[in-house]
Amino acid sequence: MPPIPLCSSCFDVISPHHADSTKEAEWHSCVLCFGLMDPALYESVIADAKTAYERDGFDGDSFVMAVNVPVSQHFREQIVAKLLGSNWCEKTMSPKSRLPFVLMGRFRQHSSLRPSLNADLTLTVTFENDEFTERDIDYLLCHYSRAFMNTGKKRFDGPVDHRVLFTKVKVQTIVDMMPLEKAKGFNFVSPSLPTSFSARFERDQVYIAGRYCKYSRSLPQSPWTPNRETPKIPMNSVSEQIGTHWQKFFKADSFKFIASGREDIDVRMLGTGRPFAVCLINAKKWACMHRRGADKDAVLVECQKMVNSAHLDVEIGPLATVNLKETQMLNVGQEEKKKVYSALCYSHLPITDEAIKKLEAAMPVEISQLTPLRVLFRRPLLDRKRTIHAARILPVDDHYFHLQVETQAGTYVKEFVHSDFGRTRPSVGTLLGFPTTDGMSILELDVLGVDMAWPPTR
Repeated sequence: MPPIPLCSSCFDVISPHHADSTKEAEWHSCVLCFGLMDPALYESVIADAKTAYERDGFDGDSFVMAVNVPVSQHFREQIVAKLLGSNWCEKTMSPKSRLPFVLMGRFRQHSSLRPSLNADLTLTVTFENDEFTERDIDYLLCHYSRAFMNTGKKRFDGPVDHRVLFTKVKVQTIVDMMPLEKAKGFNFVSPSLPTSFSARFERDQVYIAGRYCKYSRSLPQSPWTPNRETPKIPMNSVSEQIGTHWQKFFKADSFKFIASGREDIDVRMLGTGRPFAVCLINAKKWACMHRRGADKDAVLVECQKMVNSAHLDVEIGPLATVNLKETQMLNVGQEEKKKVYSALCYSHLPITDEAIKKLEAAMPVEISQLTPLRVLFRRPLLDRKRTIHAARILPVDDHYFHLQVETQAGTYVKEFVHSDFGRTRPSVGTLLGFPTTDGMSILELDVLGVDMAWPPTR
């Protein structure tokens, strides 16, 4: 069996269990750690991490550490582990396991940043060395081609880049199936070049929740354009008029807007508003939100004011911070939620008191809705069952009336009024007892309420 060249740090923990080990003078010549255990490297990592922290402008003083090692290093570590068998100890022998503890200790000594096991700020140190990549790929293709070329559920167009398949998971799987005799024959060659690294701070995604009202009939919920040739108008959406301010305030890279459903561009959102949350990605400023009490509440009030004072078409209510699990509740059980609408409608036939009583007495009623023609180009053709829980008609005159309706979420209310050429059965005209549904029009539509306790209370 060929000898295993090791640095002094790896030699001390491996040689008692493996006689064929040699101690190398250069740290980077170690086939187990590729020089990751070099004390001089620790100082460089700490210095680069400080620079990255100050350059990107993060707040907070605690972080979680993550270490990414080269695939070739991981490959050799797994082979050494197989050679040592039961003598292998992941915690005390693996460079990837040992290095974070060493670095965290150095951070405590030489930096104001405090490593932690529970923080929303992550320091990722990525080590790179591709000196053996091609050689390792050739080895795996030669001896384990079927396992190496197994792409699982992934499908590739054209030739597969072998580098894409050369991953730690794939290497782990192959070494697990490798016979011990094959591992003993692996030729360990020392790296000739030191391993490079990069340090990057990144904050976990954070969420702010609230409810919004929309008073415009020409404002979409998300950025929208009628066709590819027409450019999108900046700040012409609910999501931008809320999220853009918070992205700037919290110095985030970007944001995602999540809402419990959406109203059409020409529909107002009134009442207590629609539940929503804004996900801030890699927010540099967030330490203030970890403080409980007046400080945090003051920041949330400021976030509310910065939106309400900047726009007339959008207004938001009190805000709260939420986590990912709570945010996911916005889109859970959509069909069980109820929504309340108010519509101004016109009927070509006079509306009588008897017709109104007939409609109101039919509630609740289940309707069937084929996918509306207006959205059929982007949604599949389905026949959906929806429930109208309650309906009330307030006449304006013989032909104009206000329709107040409580529906199951997902109901196409516009089509419930005008029937969409008979594609919604029954419709308002049918329930009024009219012989035909033609001539029933909806002029304006407002959402008055979305039945959901939001933001969640703790």
